[in-house]
Amino acid sequence: SIALSKITTGNHKLFYSNGSGAIQELALGTSGKVLTSNGASSAPTFESPSGGGAAIEIDQAAWVEADGNNGTAALGDPARPYLTMQAAYDAGATTFYVGVGTFAGLTGAALDPVKIFGRGSQTVISSISNSNIAENLSIHDIGHNSFAITQIGAEPSATDFNTAGTARGTLTLVGVKCTGNIYHNGANGGEAQNDGDTPGPGGDGGSMIITDCDISAAVTVSGGSGGNATGTASMSGGNGGNAGSITAINSRFTGVVSSIPGVGGSGVGGNPAGSTGSEGALNGSFTYISELVSSANVNGKALYIGTTTGSPSISAVMSNINAISFP
Repeated sequence: SIALSKITTGNHKLFYSNGSGAIQELALGTSGKVLTSNGASSAPTFESPSGGGAAIEIDQAAWVEADGNNGTAALGDPARPYLTMQAAYDAGATTFYVGVGTFAGLTGAALDPVKIFGRGSQTVISSISNSNIAENLSIHDIGHNSFAITQIGAEPSATDFNTAGTARGTLTLVGVKCTGNIYHNGANGGEAQNDGDTPGPGGDGGSMIITDCDISAAVTVSGGSGGNATGTASMSGGNGGNAGSITAINSRFTGVVSSIPGVGGSGVGGNPAGSTGSEGALNGSFTYISELVSSANVNGKALYIGTTTGSPSISAVMSNINAISFP
């Protein structure tokens, strides 16, 4: 061994042994650099750290704040928030952390898939008024204090000729207060454009998973109607889309909840109309529904449904539906 006191050294250096066993000096890096290994056969170096003090970055996540700036904002950086959700979405965001204040929502977007997180009753989003929740949209309240949205979804737009109506995906709401309508219907099938063309079937209504929510307007998860045949050639109408489903836990619906299968389109040349879609399902617990328009299968515990239109198949316990108690 060699006594270090006998080695002549420069100021502020580190020692390491090279591949020949000789002692070498390594100058300290500049402030903030860290000693980094370059493998067993190479000398170490001082490099910038890959994490730690840098800003938190999450690809495709955006922070939206009342004092944000769309011109300087950046995805994945909470220190550089956006002012509007639309600007963040247009930049590629699929996850939104929305701060305190009132914000314009998203319009004309497919939102496939998108997650939105609010901060209790101090967060208000004007609307998520897209007409195409085709995959997955989830909206959560971080504080479970019912942040408010004035509308979710929109009536489906018209479908092109001979084209199937768009089916809806899954809409998840947690701790949300919605004061406007929630549209989660399948789109109507496109009508036949020319004599002999096949009309499109209706799209299926989507599924909704609702937890700790207060919904004070209409909710619809119905199937789209099948397209009509046209001309004189023998052709059946398009089939109707299936009704959607709702799973609700500890929630309140004071508007009308509708889950209706789509009807088939009309046929021509003596051919029948398309078939009607299948009924949906309502599963719930500790949930209040003012009015249900559906013939869905209703299952759950501690349900209160004021009135029903249609002929729902009910299998519920500890519930009161149409003033009838289910023990």
